[in-house]
Amino acid sequence: MDREIARKLADSQVSPEKKDRKDWQKVWLSAYRKHLKIGSNEAIVGNRELVIEFLRGLLAKNKSAWVRLKALQAIRAQLGNQSVDDSDLDEVEVALTERAKTERQSQVVDELGPGEPGIIDPNEPWIAQQIRISIRTRHLALATETAYVQWANRFADRFGFASESDWMGAESHQVCEFLTMLAIQGNVAASTQNQAFSALLLVFEQILHKPLNTKDVIRAKKPERLPLVLSEEEIEQLFLYLSGNDLLMCRLLYGAGLRGKECMRLRIKDIDFRMNHILVRDAKGQKDRITLLPSSTTDDLQRIIETRRRQHGIDVSNGGGGVYLPFALSKKWPNAQYEFCWQYLFASPRLSRDPRSGVVRRHHLHKDYLQDRFKAAVAAATLDKPATPHALRHSFATHLLEAGVDIRSIQELLGHKDLQTTMIYTHVARSGVSKITSPLDRLKREVAGGVKPR
Repeated sequence: MDREIARKLADSQVSPEKKDRKDWQKVWLSAYRKHLKIGSNEAIVGNRELVIEFLRGLLAKNKSAWVRLKALQAIRAQLGNQSVDDSDLDEVEVALTERAKTERQSQVVDELGPGEPGIIDPNEPWIAQQIRISIRTRHLALATETAYVQWANRFADRFGFASESDWMGAESHQVCEFLTMLAIQGNVAASTQNQAFSALLLVFEQILHKPLNTKDVIRAKKPERLPLVLSEEEIEQLFLYLSGNDLLMCRLLYGAGLRGKECMRLRIKDIDFRMNHILVRDAKGQKDRITLLPSSTTDDLQRIIETRRRQHGIDVSNGGGGVYLPFALSKKWPNAQYEFCWQYLFASPRLSRDPRSGVVRRHHLHKDYLQDRFKAAVAAATLDKPATPHALRHSFATHLLEAGVDIRSIQELLGHKDLQTTMIYTHVARSGVSKITSPLDRLKREVAGGVKPR
């Protein structure tokens, strides 16, 4: 009993940092025990091959070097508690530490669109530098750049490519082998496998100038999924558990058919109260479009604009107030970044560093911000559906279709290039299936209900 009291007293005096450390160590130790297929009370094995096999499994699941490093440190801490010599893992930890540093230099602080060239780290691997140059020359998104660099690094780890000459010896069959490994061992989704293929296709054709023999590469067939659509009643119930700007953003997603990133990237100038529309700039596929401005959001939008005006005034008085501008507009119009009309509507409460240029300024809210709050609202509303913010865009299109709006107009509002993409909403609209009576319901009530007649 005295020992139990002493343990509880010691736990109560543990600092928050140490408590957090204990929490994530427990998570990784549990995962490692599951990998070893041993119980929670059994001592873990510190065999180098087993640990590396576990870490490779995390790599196959697209876990970053930093995450793998934390997993390794948790395992080593436990081995230390068991008085096990784990010095043979020193080299592994050093290698992961270096890789984590490289990844951290290209880490996305805030999701940016196509933008300024920025500085490329000369200490990065040759292939990573070439990918960044190629991506930025084409004005592609930072998220694409980050993903492609990670796939190239994983490909290099797989085949031991460390220099330019190593990469020049790469062959098409190795791409096939790599993608097969992802599909069979990694069990990745079709979209993930195709993203890896796109990254390696860019490397081979644009950087190595070696045509990739696509006959050797099996493209994953993307499954045809119907979109998840919420009913009007479910959306009303969901909105009861949101408030403030969180609610306003969700109302715009549903009322204007915006994507999550499009909503985050709205600038003050994109809201046109006179014309009663929203101008979506540089959307998916680098296209602009005009969509609806729900009249019920006007008062809230004007309120947030005035709040942003005051916040921007404070930033300017503190020597800041600049905002990210795409396509080197900051050089063409040097003062535009300080003008209020260019500021983000849903700005972050904190300043952040641009991962490309290194400039510290106020960016828009992080892409995960709304995801987290929406998930909590779905749970609180007990919707029992795996809904994400994107479900509001699906609901926007479906409900317009049910209201009799023609499919071409919906296509323009959504910004779809191909009408076939918009046509998928015809499969979930209630105007079709809901009017059909099941043949089971035409039977006698006793039989339909599963009760055998006497």
